[in-house]
Amino acid sequence: MNFLWLACLVLVAFGSQAEAAGPTTVPSLRDRQRAADLSRRASELIDQHKLVEAESTLRQSLEIIPDHPTRLYNLACILAAQGKPEAAVDALERATEAGFTDFTFLIHDHTLDPLHDLPRYQALLDRQEEVRHHAAEHGVAALRAEFGDGYLYEADEQMKFIFAASVDAPTLALLKHDLELQANTLWATLFEHRSDEFIRVVVPSAADFRRLVPMTHVGGRYDDDTRTVIVQHLGQFMAHEFTHALHAADQHAVGQEHAVWISEGLASLYESAREVNGALVPGDNARMPVVRIAARRHTLIPLDGLVKMPRDAFGARADLAYGESSCLMLYLHEQGTLRRFYDEYKKTWRADPTGHDALERTTGQVLAELQKSFADWIQKRPEPVAAVRTNGPMLGVRFAEAVDGLRVMELIHGSPAALADLRIDDMLVALNGKEALDRKTFDALLAVHEPGDEVTIKIRRGKSYLEKTLILGRRSAPAAPR
Repeated sequence: MNFLWLACLVLVAFGSQAEAAGPTTVPSLRDRQRAADLSRRASELIDQHKLVEAESTLRQSLEIIPDHPTRLYNLACILAAQGKPEAAVDALERATEAGFTDFTFLIHDHTLDPLHDLPRYQALLDRQEEVRHHAAEHGVAALRAEFGDGYLYEADEQMKFIFAASVDAPTLALLKHDLELQANTLWATLFEHRSDEFIRVVVPSAADFRRLVPMTHVGGRYDDDTRTVIVQHLGQFMAHEFTHALHAADQHAVGQEHAVWISEGLASLYESAREVNGALVPGDNARMPVVRIAARRHTLIPLDGLVKMPRDAFGARADLAYGESSCLMLYLHEQGTLRRFYDEYKKTWRADPTGHDALERTTGQVLAELQKSFADWIQKRPEPVAAVRTNGPMLGVRFAEAVDGLRVMELIHGSPAALADLRIDDMLVALNGKEALDRKTFDALLAVHEPGDEVTIKIRRGKSYLEKTLILGRRSAPAAPR
């Protein structure tokens, strides 16, 4: 067969959906990595036009994880390309039973053209809504079995999101709105491909989060094995990890695993994004001050080193590496070249997975020149307002971050918050109509005000929501809490 590439097989990227259809034994981490390595090897064999070997290799991967939706779909593509249409439909049916729901991709994948006249293929297309609904029900049932009846569960079959959250109904509705806005923005401006499976969004109780994520320094993560976002707090943690989920789907669709600086830079870019005319616009986030200091001291990580950093080295310099990567993405965004860079990177990924060449082609500068332009841009930016300054505005409250807001732990006697009748255990969720579900977001919203400004805060007290208007005080030496 004379062809250059099977579009469907670029989905063989990485990760494993071990729990998609609930196998009786969950494979070990070592076995899952082995399965992922085999599927990557199958992709390489397709590049070499070695279909028989690719099929054998992918089947070895499926022996380890029999119900991986994407790999079953890819097996269908290999079989179709080898002139085995009935076997290909068998694999397609198994893929959809396991959770594959991207019928748009399936219909337009030319590798599957030989199947179009088969009654079983047409019957599968006729069951699109049924397949999607089954996958949603299965996903909800799996989460309910894990977390029990104390959570709210919902499935959005059109967006392909499934929620399990230990929050109240208004908070879940707000979360759904925020994630739909974020997804639609990123699909319109950056990521070409949506997820072929449902993305699970879990907002657990504090106890469940620590059970699932025992590392005390980690506030959230995206598990590509199960397409699951899990966060300790709403707000910036959710924006970061949800971007990872959307980015992973785009990588899966082109068979790539992007450099860590790109993955973390894009995820950090949208942490402090604001809504403008129904879309999110990224801006300075809490990582910017560290990068500004490094730029002034000429201690930024050289770009030719940043783009080549392996994940462990990136994590070892997390404060600067994350910040510099997100600022570089913001620089490209403000230059109007972020989408052009990202598309160029995907186009040339196999030749240069670091992104070095794509950066130079997109900006028209060698990296040494870009380093200078980037550092100058950082230093010329206005100081980001991220924290309340000395003698700045204050409510007179000590907060603790909770899952879905800021819990009042202490009140300063006579402070604006005390005079407005805030109480211990009230949950602050918004300032002047803007979400303030985490400390960084709240501090940034408060810092733009002056002492004496009138503001409105929204709190949750028990199951009720209240709005309080108060006059901001001035920060001074701490007073005794009451």
